[in-house]
This record gives sequence, structure tokens and C-alpha cells, in this order.
Amino acid sequence: KIYDLLKDIDPDVRYRAVRYFTIVQLYDQDIKKEIQNLLRDEYSFVRYRALEYLTLLKADKEISKIILPLLSDEDPDIRFMTVDYLTRIKPDIDLKILFELARDEDPDVFELVMKYFITLEADTNVMKKFLELLSDESLDIRYRALPYLTLKGQENIDTEKIFELLSDESCSLFSTNQIQDLAVEYLSRHARKESIKEISTLFISNNESTKKGAYKLMKALLIQ
Repeated sequence: KIYDLLKDIDPDVRYRAVRYFTIVQLYDQDIKKEIQNLLRDEYSFVRYRALEYLTLLKADKEISKIILPLLSDEDPDIRFMTVDYLTRIKPDIDLKILFELARDEDPDVFELVMKYFITLEADTNVMKKFLELLSDESLDIRYRALPYLTLKGQENIDTEKIFELLSDESCSLFSTNQIQDLAVEYLSRHARKESIKEISTLFISNNESTKKGAYKLMKALLIQ
């Protein structure tokens, strides 16, 4: 029986068994229970297929609770699929748990998390969490907070922190023009005109993107 193969000693066999039940869309309760056990399989490719099977079931809170631990799985593809499922069905998930993935090392995972937070109504507690990110020691982490804070209308961001993001060339996300434009747009509304001298130092940067951002910001401040 194919069902018995879900418990086979060979991970490749377990993988193929889950794949079979996914393709034929066989969602028997016993099969479902056995595949749930495979979410703890030592092999990530087996866990991935088990998760795929469960996320194709009719959305319910039970599945959401079962897969929640996979938000911290070592495999980024598994974390991504888990976030994708949870944010699509929108269960009563603790946003604090989801927020931790704003620090995820995989860009696809944290990008998905950011997009989800932006779709939500502005929340004071979430806003505080993102403000905390602006003080994180990692430049990448500080950069990640910017889209949410600017799009949600946070008016009390320290402009110096935003300026640092605009001027620091070591940030791996700096080439993302959309984020740079958000920084420029925010600073053009909130930076003091006295900052023009400070901004002018960016024109000698070796980074073309930095110089482009400085030009946009200088222009915005001068026409105020």
C-alpha cells in the first residue's frame, strides 16, 4: 500500500509517497495525519512536500496551528511556503511571531512578510516594532523597516536614521530604487533645509545610486 510508504525508512520513498497523494488529491484523514507527522521529518525535501500537501487542503485553523513551527524551519523555501499560506488565509496569527521574520536572512521570505504587513491596517504595536528596526545594528534590517514606516504614514521617524540609509553605500539593498525613492520622499517632507549642506556631501559618492538619491532630495528641498 502506498500509505505504508509514508513511513518507509528511505526518505526518497517517503517523498514520492507524499507527492503521489498530492497529485491524486487524496485527502483521507489517516493520510493527512501521517503526512502531518512528516512535517518533523529530518529531511527538508520531505518536510517541503508534506507542507505542500497540507497547504492544498481546505484552509482551516487546525492546519495553521500545525504548520506554525515551520516559520522557523532551517529551509527558506519551507519558511516561504508557510508564510505564504498563513498570509493568504489570514488566520488569527500572532503578528509578533510573523514580525520575527522581518529579520529573516532570505530576501524572498522577508519580502513576503513586508508585503503582508503593508496590506494590514496601521497598528501601533507593529509600528513600534518597525521603529525599533531602525536602530538595529544591521543596515539591511534598518533598510527593511523603511517601506512599512513611510507607507503607513509614520511621522515621527528620526530623519537622521533615514539619512544614514540614503548615504550608506554598504547596504546590500541600496540598489533597490523603490526603497531609495521612499527615503527621498520621506526626507523631502521632513528634513530641515539646513540639511542641504549635509546632503551635498553625497554628490562626491562613488555610488551612482547614492548621487541620484541626493539629487532628488536636494531638488525636493529647494522647491519647498
